[in-house]
Amino acid sequence: MRELPDIKPMSPPEFRKAAQKKNTFVLDIRSYEAFGGQHVPGSYHIDFGGNFATFAGWILPPDQNILIVANSPRGGL
Repeated sequence: MRELPDIKPMSPPEFRKAAQKKNTFVLDIRSYEAFGGQHVPGSYHIDFGGNFATFAGWILPPDQNILIVANSPRGGL
């Protein structure tokens, strides 16, 4: 965890450019209602309020860059 880069907020154009890169996985950690209402096409969803660590371990690819969609810079905290 200590080696992970700091979280960096992105503008919509920056996010779109980063999300289109081949080695990128988009993860939405907002509530089920927020994700269901509107989400980034092709993104995956894990509700941060649920059993996040277990589900993240199942689906997050360790060899890709991960872009996080959250309500705030602290995610669900």
